Amino acid sequence: METLSLIISLLFVVLFGYFLVRMVWSIGTNLIHGRRLRRQLRAQLMGMPLEQALARAGANPDLYLHERQLHEIDREMRNCAGCSATQECHTALETAVPIEKFDFCPNYAALFKR
Repeated sequence: METLSLIISLLFVVLFGYFLVRMVWSIGTNLIHGRRLRRQLRAQLMGMPLEQALARAGANPDLYLHERQLHEIDREMRNCAGCSATQECHTALETAVPIEKFDFCPNYAALFKR
C-alpha cells in the first residue's frame, strides 16, 4: 500500500510539473505572438492619417495599439484606409485644425470624442 501511494504521489508530481511547464510555454508563446502582431500593426499604422490624428489628439500610437482591443484597431484602421474624406483629412492634419473639428473622420466618435 505504501509503494502504491508513493507511485501515485510521484505520478501526480510529474503530471503537475508537466502542466506547469506547458502553461509557462503557452503564456510565453502567446506573449511573443502578441508582441509580433502589435509590431505588424504599428508598421501598418505608420504613414496612415490615423497615426497623425492620434498624435494630434495627444495619444501615443504605441499605447493606442497596446490598450485597445485588436478588433477595434482593425476596424479603425480599415475605416481610415477606406475613408472618402482623405483630402479633407490631409488638409486638416497639415493645418492647425483642432481635433474637435475632425467630425468628418469615420473614427471620430470612437477615438476623439470623449
